[in-house]
Amino acid sequence: MEKQTNDWGLISENWDLILVDFKKLTAQDLEKASEAQTRFAIIDRIIRNVLGWNYGQIKVEERCIGQSGDKYVDYILRAGDVTIVIEAKKIGSSFPNPTKKNKLKLTGSLIGNGEISEAIKQAIEYSKNKSAQITVVTNGRCWCAMLTYQYLNREEEGFANLLFPFDDNQDIEKLFYFLSNVSITKSGTSLFTNEAEVINDNKLLTIVPDSETRVDRNNVADFLAPALDGALYSDAFLNSSEYLQKCYVLTSARMKFDKTLEMHLVDSKPISVQPAKRIKVGKGGGTIEKIVSDGKISFAPPVTLVIAPVGVGKSTYLKHFELVYGKDILEKKKAHWIYVDFYSMGREKKVRDFIYEKLRDYIQNCKKDISTDFESAIEPAYKNDIDSLKKGPLALLPKDGTEIKKRITDHIMKDYEQVEPYVDKILGYISSKELCVLVLDNIDLYEDDELERTVLSEGLALSKRIFCNVIISIRDTTFVKHKDDSLFNAFELRKLWLDPPPFKEVLSKRLALSKKILEGQHVKIPFSKGIVLDVPNLGVFFDIVRKSVLSGKAGDFVEAMAGLDIRQGLSYIRNFLMSGHIHADKALKMTLQSFDYDFPFHEVFKGSILGMWKYYKENRTKCLNIFDSKLSAKKLRLMRLYILAFLYINSKSDKTVEVEVKTCLDIFSKLGANTDQIISVINDLKRYNLLKSTDAKPITIDSVVYLTRTGGYYYKVLITKFPYIEACLYDTTIDDSAIWKSLQSLTYGIEAEKDTLTKMKLREKRIVIFAENIKNIEENDNKLLKGNLFMNNCERISKELSNEIRGIFLSLKKYYPTDK
Repeated sequence: MEKQTNDWGLISENWDLILVDFKKLTAQDLEKASEAQTRFAIIDRIIRNVLGWNYGQIKVEERCIGQSGDKYVDYILRAGDVTIVIEAKKIGSSFPNPTKKNKLKLTGSLIGNGEISEAIKQAIEYSKNKSAQITVVTNGRCWCAMLTYQYLNREEEGFANLLFPFDDNQDIEKLFYFLSNVSITKSGTSLFTNEAEVINDNKLLTIVPDSETRVDRNNVADFLAPALDGALYSDAFLNSSEYLQKCYVLTSARMKFDKTLEMHLVDSKPISVQPAKRIKVGKGGGTIEKIVSDGKISFAPPVTLVIAPVGVGKSTYLKHFELVYGKDILEKKKAHWIYVDFYSMGREKKVRDFIYEKLRDYIQNCKKDISTDFESAIEPAYKNDIDSLKKGPLALLPKDGTEIKKRITDHIMKDYEQVEPYVDKILGYISSKELCVLVLDNIDLYEDDELERTVLSEGLALSKRIFCNVIISIRDTTFVKHKDDSLFNAFELRKLWLDPPPFKEVLSKRLALSKKILEGQHVKIPFSKGIVLDVPNLGVFFDIVRKSVLSGKAGDFVEAMAGLDIRQGLSYIRNFLMSGHIHADKALKMTLQSFDYDFPFHEVFKGSILGMWKYYKENRTKCLNIFDSKLSAKKLRLMRLYILAFLYINSKSDKTVEVEVKTCLDIFSKLGANTDQIISVINDLKRYNLLKSTDAKPITIDSVVYLTRTGGYYYKVLITKFPYIEACLYDTTIDDSAIWKSLQSLTYGIEAEKDTLTKMKLREKRIVIFAENIKNIEENDNKLLKGNLFMNNCERISKELSNEIRGIFLSLKKYYPTDK
């Protein structure tokens, strides 16, 4: 299977090979060729090598039960919602001779008589049985393609496309245009009618009037700002030794089997990074503290790469070493720790200029024992230059006069203004006296290949030019992308791997710090109708938050959604704390009245995922809609769910947890999905951290992938939860017109209803109908994916959803007692 292309120039090379072989055949060979030989030598090759159909999308000799008994269809091709039946005849069959007129009326005489007419009738019978939209008959030389319904209805304007690829160079390109995998996937049957394909846009988001509306912040949010700024945003946190000491987690999150999710987990360290030594924070053994302790003055050691996935905490680790754990080591060594964060560079600035400006800033603000004033550093750094000037151009001036000092000052000032020569001189001198460690952080923040390559090049060169230790933090994907670059091969590298800390431990410490920041703060929180809630100690709010998001269903949700990305997990918590979807004032009020209160799961979900948005929409959240693959085909609607389920089943054993993408292609192409579509879905799952590749490279046909803990949680838990399903149904295309009308009507009713219990009953009915829609799609897909155990999702979803709905109504009736 190869990447699909609509570039005829590329595909034409495959056609040229077929054409060469065809021209070798004599007229006698062609006359004697059987149907099987015609298929093998010509039709098979055109379907696969020219039209680009994958093996899984092609069915041959599939049984067809018709009025005239059991027969077998030569070829069935499936692409999304389009099915094509091809009836093949031997090349010697008496089909029409080449004609310049490619479009012929179905009611005309040329295709309404003779062997081609009989072949069409036979193929149409198969198409009716297989619900094929397009019918094709061919003897290899002549290809006749039509819309099935036009033939059945004998529409006056109905036509067939008649093409002769071996006789007319333009006809093979037209055949590619009409029947290639790419064309059918992109345009469906519209190329046969010259009408644009109608795109189904039946989404509930299109009918709610406030689909782009944001909700207000909860009325406690503004009072939480000091805690968020100090504990949950990185700027203040990373520059505070006190906060880093309180909140840094020394342990690593490494798990081989998750008992709750019942799945095996793969080491997050990609195979491409396997030689990298793991950093054991606080335990020595080849980590940063040893590098600094063993560092030598005026010596350029290998550049150190600190490699980890995005969001793991590379910056936190480096700042913790600088300000807390490694502080004594740096002071004892009298080392200069020069931290350059590319977060502040922006896209427009030149890398070299940015680095040198930061180095000059460090020199000017250095507070180490070695002073950077003129006598202590600048004069000795420029000693050779000064001596050369005095012996040369300035020799005639008085040795200790004002003029010579001015000229020397001008020389140094010129270097200073040019930045680079000044920095090289001063830092070169400093590094000859004391250890210098240059740290380059966030070099891949902008995901710009050229910028990353330039930073790596500059960092590597600096280590040699001024004899300093260089440490570069880099994502695993960035390392893999550049590891074979020539610049990497030109330098010796020391590679270290940083595992993420357990998210709940990090969150627990951050929330404890948040509480301390707000401890004892007396605030008055306004409610509606002029009511004010008097809160003597706002710090208690974080007791409620800790209890809600560190345990139970909500705690499992936040931890699983964060995965290994600590930064992303903290952003969920910030969303939650700010969101108007949570009743923060109610939580405080009940706690002050001595009631035990936890934020319910649906509030944690909506607050974390929707944040300030009223409705879910995939492209504005970090939560993937498993119920819509966005491939514009009903048969492929649940492709994300199927691949997720398949990977989950494989994660049950440590021997099958890693899955080749080729295996997914073999299985799911049977639904009519081409290579690009399946890889696109796998990339969607990867982008939202539901799966990863073992080598951290972009997904290709040759990749091996595995389900992450986040992906396991989606499949095992999240897709059965009412809040998640209800959120997704707003942004899911509904293909069934009857179901769409029901969902539309119920949504209008829900929007208008004021009574809580009545509204909930309407929401229940709507979500049950939506689940029924998913079930219908899955049952139809099951006919094509026979014998696959992972195709039993909807029964589990419906069962667990029913149990959850019962629990919701029991809870509601406690607060809203009514006979309704």
